[in-house]
Amino acid sequence: MTLMAAKVAGIEPNASGARVRYRRRGQGGVQSMQVGAIVDCTGIVKDPLASANPAVRSLLDRGLARVDQPGLRNRQP
Repeated sequence: MTLMAAKVAGIEPNASGARVRYRRRGQGGVQSMQVGAIVDCTGIVKDPLASANPAVRSLLDRGLARVDQPGLRNRQP
């Protein structure tokens, strides 16, 4: 597992998982790595389906990600 502070610039699914392009915090260049899985640790969001994040949108729109069964997006504080 690799833990890093970075912004995702793009995700391309492939037979082994996905190739992720990212920009590390404090750095200017875009790098990439092959991954088997991606874990979003950005914190709770009220409605992931309304996210403007292009990586999240792409995964949801292509059916590669989904909102969990407890439906956290529907809960009110």
